[in-house]
Amino acid sequence: MELNPNLKDWEYDVGYLFRLAGKGRFNVVKTDELVRFIVHTNFSDFEPELIDLAKGHLLDTLGVCSAGTGMEAAQMFQRFVEANGGSGECNIIGTTITTSAPLAAMANGISGHVLDYDDSIATPTPLHPSVVIMPAIFAIGQQIRATGRDILTSYIVGVEAGVKVAKSMTLAGFRKGWHATGTVGTLAAAAGAANLLRLDEAQTEHALSIAMSTASGSRQQFGTMVKPVQVGNAAHNGVRAGLLAKTGCTASKSPLEGTRGFYQIFGDMVATDTDNSEQVLLGNPYSLISPGIAIKQYPSCYATHSSVEAILDLVRVDKFSPQDVRMIECLVDPHTIATLRYHTPSTPLEAKFSMNFCVAVASMYGALGLEHFNQDILANHELRDLMAKIKMRPAETAENERYLGSTVILELTSGQRKQRHVESPRGYRASDLSKEELIKKFADCLLYAGKGGSLRAQNVEGIIDMVYSLEKVGEINELISKLIP
Repeated sequence: MELNPNLKDWEYDVGYLFRLAGKGRFNVVKTDELVRFIVHTNFSDFEPELIDLAKGHLLDTLGVCSAGTGMEAAQMFQRFVEANGGSGECNIIGTTITTSAPLAAMANGISGHVLDYDDSIATPTPLHPSVVIMPAIFAIGQQIRATGRDILTSYIVGVEAGVKVAKSMTLAGFRKGWHATGTVGTLAAAAGAANLLRLDEAQTEHALSIAMSTASGSRQQFGTMVKPVQVGNAAHNGVRAGLLAKTGCTASKSPLEGTRGFYQIFGDMVATDTDNSEQVLLGNPYSLISPGIAIKQYPSCYATHSSVEAILDLVRVDKFSPQDVRMIECLVDPHTIATLRYHTPSTPLEAKFSMNFCVAVASMYGALGLEHFNQDILANHELRDLMAKIKMRPAETAENERYLGSTVILELTSGQRKQRHVESPRGYRASDLSKEELIKKFADCLLYAGKGGSLRAQNVEGIIDMVYSLEKVGEINELISKLIP
């Protein structure tokens, strides 16, 4: 996108930027539209299908957050809170630690993302919405004693705000290296916080503007402890933005489309007709319904999932052993190749961003679960030999698309050649999963948390029942108390 060379930077007004980017067509979410949506959306506006989907995503996020509390990165931050967090009444899930709302949101965001098992969507900008919004609104909810109905409302509002802002952007920010869950996620958390705190329109615009100035996160950190820290930081900053705006803190207007606003900084201006010809409308439809948000079936980067499903299908049908493999080739999107840069991972966190590891584990064990991401399996010589036989190369996809499908080609030492294609992995839309499947994943996560010693799985049924009747819960503390050991 070229700027008008006859204008100085201070002369770029909002109208000019939109005419330049959208050729007269407003196909991005503007600040005033987002503010009105956040302030004036109520629980009574939602259809039953939307509410049910929200409950499923909240259950999923609570599960992965509980499972993550025993991981090293999560426990390091828990120790940091104990040493530096001061007093507060907000819980860190899976522990007995209480702290302030911003720090509780950060701790729970880290726990929720450290396993890379939380929900996600490619808009095409990849975003993990629930893991920033749920920790933010649960922390504020504890502080103000919010009802379950309030929590559901602010969750749906936060998700819709985050996904539609992400959809308004080009992939330029992604290519530059911005981590959208750290950047867009901060705005999403602030949107949920503003709705829950019942901020007025002026306060909500200030909250979004404060959040914009604290948004950050780099894809350089993928495969390290700092990736979940970036997510926790987004939840923290969203909470802080809402609370600051409520106390009277003011900030610049038009934080999204302003001359030096969010879209310009993190998305290289705004989406053009070429990049995004579909008009972006808040709540029409809600993103939870269409296109839907994926609930992960494997605890790894979502870019690995189609290839994992393809190889699992080949294992089930052909029942080959690692010794039978000459080569496994994964034809994937170029962005996938750039993201999955750990070909010989040395840590479980790096392994989550390794196509070689994930496909090799699926081939050898016929599964890819939480139990596979550990140093013992990483050190397995047979697995390392198989990893060396796995390659990626670009599929024939449009340069600007985020394509999540995969074609896996298996060549055996016998000379046989097998092939499987997966267009999108199971769970690509949460609506494709049954309630029983969602409950099983949640129960497995709590069982995993129990093995780590941080949370017993004895409250599984009670938590499930409460989440699926959340609109009847008088105070969110009733649910959170069941997630404390």
